[in-house]
Amino acid sequence: MRGSLLIFLDASAATVLKYAYRKMFVLLLAIICAAAAAPSGAVDLWRGMETLHFAVYYRPGQQALAERAAADAESALAKIAPRLWGYPKGRIPVYVYHNRKEFIADTGIPGRELVVGVAYSAGELMRIDGSRYFAEISPVIAHELTHILLYKRMGSRILSVPVWLNEGLAVMLSGTAELPSALILQQAASTGSLLSMKSLQSSFPSGSLSDLAYAQSRSFVEYLSEQPSKLLRTLDAIAEGSSPEEAFRKVYGKSIEELELAWRQSLAAKRGLDWLGLAGTIGVGVLMLFGLYMAYRGVLLRKRRIIEEWEEEQSESQTAV
Repeated sequence: MRGSLLIFLDASAATVLKYAYRKMFVLLLAIICAAAAAPSGAVDLWRGMETLHFAVYYRPGQQALAERAAADAESALAKIAPRLWGYPKGRIPVYVYHNRKEFIADTGIPGRELVVGVAYSAGELMRIDGSRYFAEISPVIAHELTHILLYKRMGSRILSVPVWLNEGLAVMLSGTAELPSALILQQAASTGSLLSMKSLQSSFPSGSLSDLAYAQSRSFVEYLSEQPSKLLRTLDAIAEGSSPEEAFRKVYGKSIEELELAWRQSLAAKRGLDWLGLAGTIGVGVLMLFGLYMAYRGVLLRKRRIIEEWEEEQSESQTAV
């Protein structure tokens, strides 16, 4: 008979098979009982809700957090999509965590890292820390959403996109940390300590230089976005197989190094006309800059303190268990 497999058993084989099935049944019953007796935290439970463009997953009892994340995601998409390639097809998966410990466990991020969101090219999904230890979820979702939209357009060519372009685009479109970025950038530009964009091609440095890398990338991408269609055409060229250098030469008529030089010159020109120069006197400008710097430093110290307090809480909870 086509499409069928016939098995003929003698009496002894049938007896062996009968006891094998019985053992399998007992084992399956034991597994089911063990799962039923396990604590709720040991079972990987997720609830889900859908909007027009997102599938949001959350832990039981956290529907309010999920609803807020869903609303923030739709709002961010409405602002970002028109500036890129429009609305994506299908729903984007978003996993939102009310517990930072679970977020760290699922993403594998070191506890002391100030990471609050991760976007994955594989599966085109994002995981968001909704505990609000370090940031509100709205700008985090907007940042990771930009990465996802870029993944969708670039496909396997995403690895050819320079890190400074990928991250700079995400920071710019999410609108996060504008003032701190400006201060970091201004200080580095005035002291001649800007990083080369070539050094940010494949990875970002760690520590305090990481903040400068993000600030520079944002500023450089903003400079390139003064003609928005050119930046998108450059990304399209990379998606179609061109190297970043070839794509920029093709669209902008200049190499990345030449564009970087022009950007640096624009920063130098702005320093003579920025708001510090309009403050009235050098003394007032210096005081304003110092005050803003101290405010930014206070934010960083507060975040570090929260990390230490969070780690102490986790250590105490583990000791208690």
